[in-house]
Amino acid sequence: MSIVLFWIGFVGIPIFLVLAFLDYRKKSGKMKRNLYLAGASFILFLIGIAMTPEAKVETQTASSEVSQEEADQLNEDIEAKETELSEIETKVKDNQEAYDAAMAIVNDKENAEKELTDLNSAVDSKKGEITDLNNDIKAKEKELALLTGKVQQKKEAPKSLSAGKFTVGTDIPAGRYKVTSNGGSGNFFINEGMDANVIIGGGFGLKEYITHLNDGDAIDINFPAKFTPIE
Repeated sequence: MSIVLFWIGFVGIPIFLVLAFLDYRKKSGKMKRNLYLAGASFILFLIGIAMTPEAKVETQTASSEVSQEEADQLNEDIEAKETELSEIETKVKDNQEAYDAAMAIVNDKENAEKELTDLNSAVDSKKGEITDLNNDIKAKEKELALLTGKVQQKKEAPKSLSAGKFTVGTDIPAGRYKVTSNGGSGNFFINEGMDANVIIGGGFGLKEYITHLNDGDAIDINFPAKFTPIE
């Protein structure tokens, strides 16, 4: 079939071209038809060539060559992508190792901070216990002082008065005091002897005298005395 088409086209091309030329000379009006037929013959000629076994082999060979080139290019692309993937996996592994190391440091820091917080809490708890114990000790000391009659001296500095007359609230603050001689001996009066009338110091007087002074009380002493604030 391919040979028939080949020869029809091969013979038809010159015949119809000659007829078209003659029609052109004669002006018979058939020139266009003959040109169309010559073109059709040319197409049949090409179809016949394409359908020959040799042409098919060449076409298949060309297709095979194109397919092989595409396959080679595809393989190159695959190898390139595999290389990129390997590089990415290496970077991911390196980043993962760095991340794991960083997380280990963070975890160690968090554990250390937790231990420090626990220690601070324990210290605060012990401080509270110590404060409570100190308060208990002070309370027990006061109770013991009351039971044994011991006088607890306050932290305020003692007040010294010379011989003379004084008013509580003006010359000395009100409060509970231990009165002792600051040199010599003599009489100690509060409110003209109505609240206190004692001798302090010397061989016959008291070594110390405990009293409570109220605002407005009048003190009369004829010796230098020391007033020590007590509980």
